[in-house]
Amino acid sequence: MFRRALSSAVTASGRHAARGGWVSQQSAPLAQQKRNTTILCVRKGDKVVIMGDRQVTLGEKYSVKSTCKKLRRAGEDTVLVGFAGSTADAMTLLEKLEAKLTEFPSQLLRACVELAKEWRGDKSMRQLNASMIVANDTESLEIDGLGNVITPEDDGVLAIGSGGLLAKSAARALVDIEGMDADSICQKAMKIATSIDIYSNDNYNVDSLTKKTEAEKAEEEKAKKTKKGESLKVEPRITPIPKEATKDESPPSSEGAAGDSKGKGKDKEQPSKGGKSGDDKTASNISSEPDEFDRMFHKYESRIVDKVEKAVRSHSESPAASSTDVQSSMWR
Repeated sequence: MFRRALSSAVTASGRHAARGGWVSQQSAPLAQQKRNTTILCVRKGDKVVIMGDRQVTLGEKYSVKSTCKKLRRAGEDTVLVGFAGSTADAMTLLEKLEAKLTEFPSQLLRACVELAKEWRGDKSMRQLNASMIVANDTESLEIDGLGNVITPEDDGVLAIGSGGLLAKSAARALVDIEGMDADSICQKAMKIATSIDIYSNDNYNVDSLTKKTEAEKAEEEKAKKTKKGESLKVEPRITPIPKEATKDESPPSSEGAAGDSKGKGKDKEQPSKGGKSGDDKTASNISSEPDEFDRMFHKYESRIVDKVEKAVRSHSESPAASSTDVQSSMWR
């Protein structure tokens, strides 16, 4: 009697689980989190290293590729990203992360939280079957499709994928050993994990970042501002006239030559070919016009160049100014 009651209870619980009871609901997230890869991130000292295997598996039986790259960079090459999951979903998440980093520059934690909120709240993004590790020179984070943004323990180790727990355990055992840096810890831990996990191989991709000092950050910001100022610099397009051009280089007119040969008195009496007298416009006035034009041209040319340099200098000091502001400030 007791055996019959026990067997009926087991059968009923199995049917309840098959119909979507509490057993299947609890086990479903664990099944979704399974990724056939191994990504490991270790932070020690001023350096963070992320490493991933390169194997691609098709289902539970076949390995179709052994040279896939599962690491990327984002945020102007200041953020390391490692993916576990399908390629299309991983690339979609990378584009979303890039957008969040552009919206919240130099705020990795906030950008990841906003990405997790959108990933969890958007119905279309809920179907993305991937997880990711994100790290910059100061912090490391793990993001999944369940709305979790996980920071590492004090040892600074994170791992995802089917071999993630194996790699994380090995790395945490090695992180306290003196003389082993982040690179050597990653290499040893990944070798242990991939030798056990059948969905990962021993062909690795490695990327790393080193924490910058305050002086290096200041120099980098200064270089960026200088580069922006050079890109907005306006080159003058005025071709200067050489100042060696004088009165002697200008050819004398035919009327002036005739007037010199006949004398000053006769030059006043004889009219020009157009019917106008020589008093209106003499040869000396004609020869002096190029020199006057040259002097006025160089005067205004220097003023224009000064205006351009002043506008570029003010724009480099305040990069927020637009090109329209630069043009308007040139002609004030």
